[in-house]
Amino acid sequence: MKHGGGYTDSTLAYNAYKGYYDQRYSVVSPLIIDVRNSWVTQNVRALTQITIKVDKQVTTTQNKLWAVVFEKDIYVTNYGGYNLPTVVRARVIYQDFTLTQVGQSQGYSTEFDIDKSWNPAKLGVAVFVQSDETKEVLQSAWADIAGQTNMKKTTWGSIKKLYQ
Repeated sequence: MKHGGGYTDSTLAYNAYKGYYDQRYSVVSPLIIDVRNSWVTQNVRALTQITIKVDKQVTTTQNKLWAVVFEKDIYVTNYGGYNLPTVVRARVIYQDFTLTQVGQSQGYSTEFDIDKSWNPAKLGVAVFVQSDETKEVLQSAWADIAGQTNMKKTTWGSIKKLYQ
């Protein structure tokens, strides 16, 4: 099985990207994202409400807002069986993100149906803003369907700690 970046050894992969992480360690996101989910119809239809505020000037271009429904902890029986920690089930928002100035704020919302093959107790929505030009993710946040936002102000340093 391959690890990050196509490396077959996690130490080699870590060493290959360590310099980049060290360079980006203290870069703070220019955005604050709040995600709230609720049931429109229990286990059948959900509502996601997103608020994004510009905290520092956005300098990237061709920015897109993404929102995807994911399911956690899925057991797959293929190849002897294994667990997948997170699987994207559907894209529910993909649109231009045009806010750039400090203090600007905008709300977004969408409703989506829950497929019968999904486990509603393990569903959440991940939201992120990404530059299509540079592929840089400016900020991300996620919330389970119960509505708990799971987001801290993200720096590359906090992402790096996840992999150490």
